[in-house]
Amino acid sequence: MINSQYKTIIITKESKLSFSNNKIIVTIDNKETEYPIYNINMIIFEELSISVSLFLIKELIDNNITIIGCNEKHLPYYNIQAIYGSKNAFENIEKQISWTKNQKNQIWKQILFNKINNQNDLLDNYKLYHKNISFNDFSNLDLFEARNARVYFQTLFGENFSREDDSIINKALNYGYAILVSQISKTIISHGYSTLIGIHHIGKNNINNLSYDVIEPFRPLVDQIVYDNMSSLEDNYKILMISVLNKTIKIGNKKHSVINAIDEFLLSIFKKISKQGNILEVILC
Repeated sequence: MINSQYKTIIITKESKLSFSNNKIIVTIDNKETEYPIYNINMIIFEELSISVSLFLIKELIDNNITIIGCNEKHLPYYNIQAIYGSKNAFENIEKQISWTKNQKNQIWKQILFNKINNQNDLLDNYKLYHKNISFNDFSNLDLFEARNARVYFQTLFGENFSREDDSIINKALNYGYAILVSQISKTIISHGYSTLIGIHHIGKNNINNLSYDVIEPFRPLVDQIVYDNMSSLEDNYKILMISVLNKTIKIGNKKHSVINAIDEFLLSIFKKISKQGNILEVILC
């Protein structure tokens, strides 16, 4: 089955994919289906037995289309990106390497503020009683974030909920977060920066450190979709999670799709580090 809602193609069966006349050609059981490449934002390969031409991969990258591949459990496992997405990549990455610890700490605090405010707002919207986390103690940012996350998720999904559980809720959350990270990574590279060099995340084996910094204020969007669709997650969570990119949110006092908001948010971070502006706040609608 192929689902192309939300300008996303999901390939769920053994198939062959090629490119011709500005169209993605999907062949399943000798039957061809065509998709105009200009109408696609993301393509997800769920099956391991999918054959894709290198020419198509090149065209997908040239057209700034997010490419996600899944593992044997049909969960997002990798994405394919251009090595360089901008002519000024060398200059920008050189600046990125020189970001100071103080600059990164200040930006990380603002990102955390934004995420926690959105989490509190989401709980308020559902009239779920909770104790707002204090912003006074930043002596240990990791401990601060972990404590808040535990309170937030247990308030939203029940006191016995854990992010370590092998539950449908966590499968849906992880799928949605992976969709956002892939979109963020594509946007970072398109502006000539590296996803490897993070603000707070510094994992040596994580190629998306910066993406996992930037995603934080956007995470409650995924949480909201999961909460709103608890009764139908088992059958529909993948389609539901893809819809996150088309949700409308506020940033800089203007309404944008999540795709555009990610771009605006990233640019405001880069400008803040260059002392040319302030970080825009992401606000759930």
